[in-house]
Amino acid sequence: LLTHLQSVTTPEGWFLPTPTMEGQTDAWTQMQTSTALLEAPEAALDEVRRCLATFPRLFESNGICEPFIAGYGWPNFHDGEPSTEASAWALSGLAAALAGPHAPAVIERRQLLDRLADVQAALDECQTRDPSGASVYAWNLFAKQDDPSRYNTYVTGLVVRGLLALRQAHLPWRDSEARRDELLAGSLAWLLAHFDGHGWSAPGRREEEYNDGLTLQEMAILLRAEADGAVDLPQPLLARVPQLLEDCGSRPLTHPVSTPLYSEPFMGPSGKRVPRSSRPVRMVWHPWAIDCAARWLARCERHGAPHDEAVRTRRVLGHLVLDLGDGAVAEAQAGFTYVSAEALIGLELVAGP
Repeated sequence: LLTHLQSVTTPEGWFLPTPTMEGQTDAWTQMQTSTALLEAPEAALDEVRRCLATFPRLFESNGICEPFIAGYGWPNFHDGEPSTEASAWALSGLAAALAGPHAPAVIERRQLLDRLADVQAALDECQTRDPSGASVYAWNLFAKQDDPSRYNTYVTGLVVRGLLALRQAHLPWRDSEARRDELLAGSLAWLLAHFDGHGWSAPGRREEEYNDGLTLQEMAILLRAEADGAVDLPQPLLARVPQLLEDCGSRPLTHPVSTPLYSEPFMGPSGKRVPRSSRPVRMVWHPWAIDCAARWLARCERHGAPHDEAVRTRRVLGHLVLDLGDGAVAEAQAGFTYVSAEALIGLELVAGP
């Protein structure tokens, strides 16, 4: 995956190597891929430098990626709709750049801190206090969107991920560590309040079925938060993890996703887009499942879980990694660069367990 990501980079950043978008880049891909590489334990100094070099261009009008729009974010895939997804990833990427083993120079660090402040200002425009509680926060995909039905589970999870990275790096939220910790606790509270025993859905979408991929991703983020001491996870949620992972281990790569949102944007073998109704999950949920399984296994070992549960989790994790090696890498190389970045994030913990 590292080799693949090296092969699809340009002086402007990582592009989207698909039959219809060859050579194009977008801010979301740059932020997510940089985060994955900066967090990779084996990242070499030249990879770190390559990632750091992408950040300045993302905050300028450069003709390749859309310019930064204070208070909104960057449009995804040049569709003209400014969203916060890239900003949410930038939290984690900038924290990793500032706290990594290859420390930036003083001037470079100051520039990264300035960019971090810009990102936080943009995200503040998309953070809303949930009516369910004075200190419960949700995050929207778009700025100044106050409709509670549109609070975005995916973006809230990504912001939690970034807030955890800030805390690990001892970085504040706009000059306030207390505000950072308040936002982290409030966002975690919102995610937990919206888990009802089955998983998470995507509010505001046409289909309100629970989404396997989204649930796997949020579970992995919450397990990360628990391991960092940021939250005590309730028993009903913890009890859901073994069956969720068992389901992952028993389904084929072509298992259909419950809602089309997380099964795109794959192409068929001929290079034609697969209809929404028949797109498979394939590679999309694999990295999240691996991330979740690796974190659950680490938790089992920390807490002395029953031997059978640890063995079962190892088996599921092995199944997922083998599937990744058998077919999903090829899928990533034929699909969007972000899929490779997700896979790298998912594999981060596998070397240990």
